[in-house]
Amino acid sequence: MACGKHAGVPLPSGFICNGPRQLQHESAARWTTRGQRAWQLATQVRAWLKKPLGNDDKHVCDIGRTLEALRTSGQEKNTLVFFFSDNGGPSGNGSQNSPLRDGKGSLHEGGVRVPFVVSWPAQIKPGRYDRPVISLDVMATSLAAAGVKMPDDRKYDSVNLIPYLNGENSAAPHETLFWHSGNRAVRSGDWKLVKSGADSFALYDLTSDIREQTNIAAQHPEVVERLSSALTVWEKEMVPPAFPGASAKKPKANQAK
Repeated sequence: MACGKHAGVPLPSGFICNGPRQLQHESAARWTTRGQRAWQLATQVRAWLKKPLGNDDKHVCDIGRTLEALRTSGQEKNTLVFFFSDNGGPSGNGSQNSPLRDGKGSLHEGGVRVPFVVSWPAQIKPGRYDRPVISLDVMATSLAAAGVKMPDDRKYDSVNLIPYLNGENSAAPHETLFWHSGNRAVRSGDWKLVKSGADSFALYDLTSDIREQTNIAAQHPEVVERLSSALTVWEKEMVPPAFPGASAKKPKANQAK
């Protein structure tokens, strides 16, 4: 997603680049078998994350073309660009989330921890930021960049990241992060609590156990209680789901009218 200004007017835009199962024709022609195609593209994607975006492989995704258009039009310096995945890689298509546990659809780190790149040369110096952030922060960050106040009709979990990324604020953007997708999870500092069902808890210390292999809930009941209580409070603030998703029960034939 990009948000820039042209002649003083904010110009938001967004696009979704192709995933390994959505190859463009010129890319698909390069490999013959599904397994070979998925594995080689997954390797290629991991290579992208080790070098500046847009230098090559532009035929696979339009990221390079978009950034090049910003450079040639003189808008790169004052354009805010976000690049991240909505979830970890799914199983069965060559995705590799190691050393993180699980992948797409899971609330373990392999499902929720993804690369998150932010570029705004006029405001943010190149570097690495290690505090936890979340895709929800795009809202507050984009509004702040455009000089628009956050709405005050309800509590929002979105945080303006600019003061944190440019060094003006040394604190963490979020005291806690929450997820709800069938199961539930909450992270506070390096503590991560995953709740399965009504009362099944798994607690991990991400500092020493990034793979989430050792459940230490029994050793730290006070942490479980604190994070579980925070999760309950957060859930009470949520509105009903806007759409039920794939897990919803289909209406009976006589109820579908």
